[in-house]
Amino acid sequence: MKLNNAIKKVEKAGYTVTNEKNYLFTAEKNNRLIEWFNNKDGDIFCIRARDVNDKDDPYSDYSAGVFCRNLTHAIKIS
Repeated sequence: MKLNNAIKKVEKAGYTVTNEKNYLFTAEKNNRLIEWFNNKDGDIFCIRARDVNDKDDPYSDYSAGVFCRNLTHAIKIS
């Protein structure tokens, strides 16, 4: 999915989109986050849904949230 279409889709679902860095995008709604990365071609990948306060912990090998097949799946579980 292209970046512009992804932003429109999550905004239509009521999320607020922010651009953390040039390649990391975050959408937030009701203390739920959807994060994804953007590549040079404008495609999104590595979509993850998690709580705002849930953080990764590399010392205990804990990965916060769930990686999703696509953006629709991330919106449904959030």
